[in-house]
Amino acid sequence: MTTEPTLAELSALWRRRNEPEFVGERSYYIRLAERALALGEPLFACDVCAQALGSGIEGVAGDARLRALNGLALARSGALEPALAEAASLVDDGHRDEEALGLLARINKDLWLTAADPETATRSLQASRELYAEAYAASGGYWTGINAASLSLVAGEVREAERLAAEVRRACLKLHDPNRRDFWLEATLGEAALVLGDLGEARRWYGSASAGNRDFGSLASTRRNAALLLNSRKLDAGWLNAALPAPTIAVFSGHTPDRRNGTAEPRFPQSAEPFVGNRLRALIAESGARIGYGSAACGSDILFHEAMLEAGGETHVVLPGSPERFEEESVGREEDWPGRYARVLERAASVTVLSQSREGDLAFSYANWILLGLARLRARQTDGQVQACAVWDGEQGRPGGTASAVHDWRAFGADVLSLHPRRAEASLLPAARAAATLPGDGEAGQRIVTMLFADAVGFSKLEDRQVPLFVTHFLGGVARLLEQLSERPLTRNTWGDGLYFSFATPRGAGQLALAICDFARHADWAAAGLPAEMNVRIALHAGPAYHVFDPVIGQVNFTGAHVSRAARIEPVTPPGHVYASQAFAALCECMQIAEFACDYVGQVPLAKGYGTFPMFHVRRSAQRKPAA
Repeated sequence: MTTEPTLAELSALWRRRNEPEFVGERSYYIRLAERALALGEPLFACDVCAQALGSGIEGVAGDARLRALNGLALARSGALEPALAEAASLVDDGHRDEEALGLLARINKDLWLTAADPETATRSLQASRELYAEAYAASGGYWTGINAASLSLVAGEVREAERLAAEVRRACLKLHDPNRRDFWLEATLGEAALVLGDLGEARRWYGSASAGNRDFGSLASTRRNAALLLNSRKLDAGWLNAALPAPTIAVFSGHTPDRRNGTAEPRFPQSAEPFVGNRLRALIAESGARIGYGSAACGSDILFHEAMLEAGGETHVVLPGSPERFEEESVGREEDWPGRYARVLERAASVTVLSQSREGDLAFSYANWILLGLARLRARQTDGQVQACAVWDGEQGRPGGTASAVHDWRAFGADVLSLHPRRAEASLLPAARAAATLPGDGEAGQRIVTMLFADAVGFSKLEDRQVPLFVTHFLGGVARLLEQLSERPLTRNTWGDGLYFSFATPRGAGQLALAICDFARHADWAAAGLPAEMNVRIALHAGPAYHVFDPVIGQVNFTGAHVSRAARIEPVTPPGHVYASQAFAALCECMQIAEFACDYVGQVPLAKGYGTFPMFHVRRSAQRKPAA
């Protein structure tokens, strides 16, 4: 990797990890993880580090640098508890160098920022400040020094903050070479200027550091630190976005070419392709979009991806069904669309296939919500902002089409920039700010639902006499939780130690999952005559399912491929935890659910050879500001 690869090139390199030239090569994993973090892709970095550290290869497994990168990737993805465990373990193993101490300090700073109670916040802030100060005293490194200065200012120790900032500033000025770009050196000089109260100097250094910089993760960290300092000094932060620009993440939907003949005016005639392509290139240039999410149908979708790639951006493709079936139904064989479709998929940073067996228009609506959710997940990781865009003629269309995407995205709180496919019209359609919910029945009784599967850990070891106690105390406890829910399940079922519920929204399912988890964790099972270690594992997934009447059990139920996926997640979930699919996490972001957070776990093989999928750990959270 002599040049810095794009995310798509990084993905291609990662797929080659089993080739002889890469197996066991420590530097290969380190450079992949470092580059993924620089691109604002902590989930990718987590996967690289997890595989390397678990490889058992001498010189790779247990490597301190990889452990530090794993801790940083976990922290940036929001998984603070496992990040803290990784960093603390590294320090406990004797790695009290600047990197390890600084990582532990950084995670404590994140814990301070997300703490729900003042006591925990104060304790985490103090721990972070002390660790940064220790690392700086031992190494003299400017990055730990400026963090110690900044947190001293936040803690109200103004004199100490200014002393440290002045010291760090002098050291950085000695190292600075005007002819050589060094982001972190210049960003540190900007932060030192903020601590010292010199806004003009801060803006100059931040502007110089960010010029042409595509390191989304580092820009996000720098911008957050600057906002903290400005808030501490009660100064206006309105200029930060210009000095340290956050990435614009475009989520897109658009019409396919319309080949209608006769008197009806075509919606998007094939002859309008150059016009639409130029409009999309102009839109991307004006908005500064550098990351794009969209499907890949012929016409507008492919034109959007091509324009993003032409501008040097990265693209992410979401398909409702298999690439082969999608090509047959939504790309076709006319013109040169098949070749362009193949190139879009080949150059995409990621291709997400939502189901291998999708049916009906509802699958396209589902894909539209996942698109917005994935864009908002990325915005949270990079501190960016989402711009929803559409090539739309303003007329209603089929469910799951462009008109449907525009309507749903607005209902989910997004402003939508709409371009007309034939006229030089553009309009910004404001968010509807409606309390959006997932729709009712679609074709053939399909509906998008959230599925919850739970299993009582330890049930198989119960003595026969304990089974009635289990029904009374465990199942009875779950029944009481159901009565307290603000959103009741659409369906419910049990079998032995298993539970299955379906909900209209991810919020209802997530709330019940966490309530059951808390109940199982805190109950006095021994006093109830059950094993003291009894626990529960819970899985969540969301997707289209068939609403059917089951003639055997005599009640309605949901079934289908997505229900099977949810069921396969539960057996791989650790006891006492709630695991969720990427679709569930994306829909939580799409619907701006703030009551709980989804922290990335990694690529996890599901039960019964179902495949390997991204998994998220669901936990309660302090109220988060929704992603833009």
